[in-house]
Amino acid sequence: ELPKGRKLIALTLDLCEQPGEVAGYDGPIFDYLRATGTKATLFAGGKWLMSHGARSQQLMSDPLFEIGVHGWAHRNVRALSGAALVEEMINPLRAYHKVRGELAARACDSGNTSAVAAVANQITLHRFPFGACSPAALQTAADNGLMSIQWDVSTGDPAPSQSARAVAQAMLRNT
Repeated sequence: ELPKGRKLIALTLDLCEQPGEVAGYDGPIFDYLRATGTKATLFAGGKWLMSHGARSQQLMSDPLFEIGVHGWAHRNVRALSGAALVEEMINPLRAYHKVRGELAARACDSGNTSAVAAVANQITLHRFPFGACSPAALQTAADNGLMSIQWDVSTGDPAPSQSARAVAQAMLRNT
């Protein structure tokens, strides 16, 4: 609950990969967020968490960032049902637990258990790829303790030729 008349912006970023794809990691964005103390929620796909294990551990242990899930492989859940729908939505939770477990084991081995103490045991937020959901997908999320959220303003996936300044200006214009 915000006080009447108070507005806030929640910065969210997606970290995801489609089937057959290995997406990158844009380090300068995270360097900037850290340098400015800017908090963000990162919606990670399960496939991305697994293919970027070290980066995933780094991000989940950074107090500026909250991790949410964004499906397994960025599929439109409106086109899925039954076991395929459940796997797309639940496998990212399994990936998170696996990566978190590996972080905990490393921290234990090094004697630095405080590094993992602040890492959430459970993910609580979910964002649907493409913003597409269905009653079955909403129920699957709720059944697994996930609150589904969407966005109000989107800068979209920027083209390689689009500058960071153009993306930022578009976002500010629309908030």
